[in-house]
Amino acid sequence: MIKNHIREYTDYVIKDMMDMYGIKQDEANQLIKKYNFDKMVEKAPEFVLHYNTEDWAERIYKNKTLQTI
Repeated sequence: MIKNHIREYTDYVIKDMMDMYGIKQDEANQLIKKYNFDKMVEKAPEFVLHYNTEDWAERIYKNKTLQTI
């Protein structure tokens, strides 16, 4: 049950990134993977799930931008 909830939450983060930044799903999936979001949720679900999906979409996307500077 909890894994389904985490997957659903991650899917919303992906959707928000796509909507907010106009990126494709493949790119959003890569950013999630590069950020190690799944591992973060596994280790500290109460911390991660405390924030809304738009916050995570912004953090993950901006992390991509910082890495390319």
